[in-house]
Amino acid sequence: MVHVFVLFCLCWLRLVGVFGAEPESVSVMEGDSVTLHSDSEIQKDDLILWRFGTEDSHIAEVNSSAQIISISGSTEGFKGRLHLDPQTGSLTVRNIRTNHSGIYKAQIIGRKVSTKMFNVTVYAHLPVPVITRDCSSSSSSSCSLVCSVVNVSHVTLSWYKGNSLLSSISVSDLSSTVSLHLEVEYQDKNTYSCVLNNPISNQTQHFNISELCQIRSEDPGAALVKKPDIITIIASGADIAFFIDNIKELSFISSFGVLPEVDVSPEDPGAALVKKPDIITIIASGADIAFFIDNIKELSFISSFGVLPEVDVSPGILAQENLEDDPHAQGSSYIAASYVKHLESAGARVVPIRINRTEEEYEKLFNAINGLLLPGGNVDIEKSQFTRVAKIFYELAIKANDASDYFPIWGTCQGLQQLTVLTSNKNLLTLTDTKAVALPLTFSPGAQNSRLFKKFPKDVLQSLAEENITSNFHSWSLSMQNYSGNAKLKRFYRVLTTNTDGRKEFISTMEASRYPFYAVQWHPEKSPFEWIEKAGMVHTLSAIKATFYTAHFFVSEAMKNHHRFSSQSEEEKALIYNYQPVFKGLDSIFLQNYYFD
Repeated sequence: MVHVFVLFCLCWLRLVGVFGAEPESVSVMEGDSVTLHSDSEIQKDDLILWRFGTEDSHIAEVNSSAQIISISGSTEGFKGRLHLDPQTGSLTVRNIRTNHSGIYKAQIIGRKVSTKMFNVTVYAHLPVPVITRDCSSSSSSSCSLVCSVVNVSHVTLSWYKGNSLLSSISVSDLSSTVSLHLEVEYQDKNTYSCVLNNPISNQTQHFNISELCQIRSEDPGAALVKKPDIITIIASGADIAFFIDNIKELSFISSFGVLPEVDVSPEDPGAALVKKPDIITIIASGADIAFFIDNIKELSFISSFGVLPEVDVSPGILAQENLEDDPHAQGSSYIAASYVKHLESAGARVVPIRINRTEEEYEKLFNAINGLLLPGGNVDIEKSQFTRVAKIFYELAIKANDASDYFPIWGTCQGLQQLTVLTSNKNLLTLTDTKAVALPLTFSPGAQNSRLFKKFPKDVLQSLAEENITSNFHSWSLSMQNYSGNAKLKRFYRVLTTNTDGRKEFISTMEASRYPFYAVQWHPEKSPFEWIEKAGMVHTLSAIKATFYTAHFFVSEAMKNHHRFSSQSEEEKALIYNYQPVFKGLDSIFLQNYYFD
């Protein structure tokens, strides 16, 4: 009778504990570890029971009086994943899966009985949204886009223009496909992105209207012309003739309404005759020009376009304080010439950004250049002039991109490290044994479809993944552990590749989720342009090929920016051509440097 009474009391106390406890909500990413804290110190004769799910399945226990720790979670798919702290009874679930979502109960039975409950939600890794063009819905004036993801649950899919939400759709149950449509004008210059998010992570896909919404011959009302050089539009009476001759790549938009009268014959050389259009819109996309023609009334007109200007792109490279042991140093700062050559090889004209200037001077320069490269080096990334200027441009770039003014930033080695400090407001770097070593890249899931890598040829991606062709010359790295533990960095950057020194896994390539910011811990510029005989230097064909694809990517990003100098003379004064590189010798880590006052 006494035993029955005791059992009744324990059951009653257990029920009281369960009904009186408010579950603590815990969110975790699939594959991570999570610790459920019992918030108690185990006393002699205490018994802690862990249960899971709607059926209250027993998965683990600590019996202090018998000095027994028991794990019995194999039937719930927990085999090899559970760990109990013998001092506190806290439960850790390692490599957690989505089917481990549910209610966890810790029942502490001792002098008193209490129950703590956790409502654990495990979120799957999010795929990168895929943006495609809906040809069936596109018109002569607008482009219809579809952003879609497959096999997702508990997510929201959203379209953004700059930083402004346009539309969104949310799903809770597992859906085979979730999609969201967007209509944009061909002439639209805004920055759009599609974002997939759950409460603890997000994936963003940006897109370029001029690339995705290229005019094609099958589009309604389009007459496609390849690479003309001179367009002469002649309208006569009810007809319009286009004279087209060998134009280079260009980008412009122009519309013509009713025009004056002139004679033209369809037999004239080079004439393409169109009957009674109403409006002619000329849209150039890349190397193509499309003429959208709709119901023009009688008109006549002569107009000629000569060779249109080619794309002029001038990104800036930030200088840094001279090294104390540099016998060739002049002035106060330098830029390694290999970074200049790197961007010039992809068609850019470089603007050096000198240190020790005013914020007003930097803001004026920001509005004239098309992007920023933060190079490698050896300065204090918390207190140097390099850091001061990098912070000014970083904040201007955030503000500009939020206002749909596309401004890319690239960081190499020290540049990556600087970006992590600017984003997190902390120095989270850790020492690694990565000074003068060449490594292959370990790609994260989906990284090869990232903005940075998605246009790399398969053979280049394969070489990056399998060959020791990325040159590493750094002692400090952002470890995956420190990245994962910092909410600001996890929200801001997506890890594309990692490496390890044998002890610590660190980030080697990353891109921002919602901004055109990119960073590598390795040195793509060294393979073709630095020739010191030193471990870690790689000059193979595959290494050089990868180098030029990184340069082409960043310069292509810079071409999306439309900043310009106020005059040609001002631009000429700003360019790197005003300075002469200094040859430092074949035994130097930098063969040539530009020096600045």
